[in-house]
Amino acid sequence: MTAFQADDRAMMLSAADQATERLPSLSPRELECLKWTADGKTSIEIARILSMSAATVNYHLNKPVDKLAASNRHHAAIIAIRNKLM
Repeated sequence: MTAFQADDRAMMLSAADQATERLPSLSPRELECLKWTADGKTSIEIARILSMSAATVNYHLNKPVDKLAASNRHHAAIIAIRNKLM
């Protein structure tokens, strides 16, 4: 029974590692914008913080939404946090 439980646990950990490996990489700017999004900042606020336009911020936030198959930028931030991408 113990051997079965150990094998089952090893399989679960392996599956979790493989799921993390399948995640696409995010650029430093995408991660930075996601971090500010997770902190509750709007595109305009992030733009002011990072000295860029709101359109550029939206561009950098839409990329992780697509890459992570998220519903929106907040969902992308949650996925990134859960998978220790940021």
